[in-house]
Amino acid sequence: NGQVVDFSGHAGLAAAFIELKAVRQSIADKEKREAELKQMLQQAMGDASRAEFTSGYISWRKTKDSIGLDVTQLLKDKPYLQAKYPLLKPGARRFLVG
Repeated sequence: NGQVVDFSGHAGLAAAFIELKAVRQSIADKEKREAELKQMLQQAMGDASRAEFTSGYISWRKTKDSIGLDVTQLLKDKPYLQAKYPLLKPGARRFLVG
């Protein structure tokens, strides 16, 4: 609806906003570190599918192949199908932090 509210004078909400930004940054930092550690372990595993440690294990296996439908190619070959079977996907509210 385009309505704008001003929370700049609300100390509680301003603090929540600042904490939200800090939490998101912390999550991003931890996800980056997780990716680095995962890559290090996967590289060390090579072709092995399991690695054992005193405190547990990790496994890295290929999933089974699956068959899907190439909708893009189907609509390219049979464009009338999109007009015959339309599907309206309603939009959703997105929560963005700026």
